[in-house]
Amino acid sequence: MNTGNARAAGIGMIAGMRSMSAPALATHLLSNRKRDQASSPVVRFMSQAKIARFFAVAAAGELVGDKLPFIPSRTDPGPLCGRAMFGAISAYAVDDGTSPFVSGTLGLAAAVISAFTFYHLRKKAGEETKLADPLWGVIEDLLVLLVACGIAQSYKNAPE
Repeated sequence: MNTGNARAAGIGMIAGMRSMSAPALATHLLSNRKRDQASSPVVRFMSQAKIARFFAVAAAGELVGDKLPFIPSRTDPGPLCGRAMFGAISAYAVDDGTSPFVSGTLGLAAAVISAFTFYHLRKKAGEETKLADPLWGVIEDLLVLLVACGIAQSYKNAPE
């Protein structure tokens, strides 16, 4: 798997765990790069600093909201579709120029797989350890941050 595909899958993985973190990462990365007017409308939209700020606030809110007991499961149809959409759009937007369609598809697939995988891992970890679910949520938040840092580093080193 090349770096661009790994980045797309990583962004999708993030979307599966924390839906707002994927577009927050993508808009942050894009807002720090110069884009020409030939860029796609999606990339131009997501390159705006005000959009990056919006998604950063939304991601921060989601970190708190994820721990609340009344929030629906990420595997319910509505939240799952949102995660798939954010994974696809975010991965598409930060594509290295080789294949936005492939990047978007990888982001979508990874978001869906990640949503189910981390939902079940978190549930099983809670049952096995008897630690409170919000603690596992914080551990998951740290994993999102770790993956995001790796993606940011690979994007920083990619040619513009």
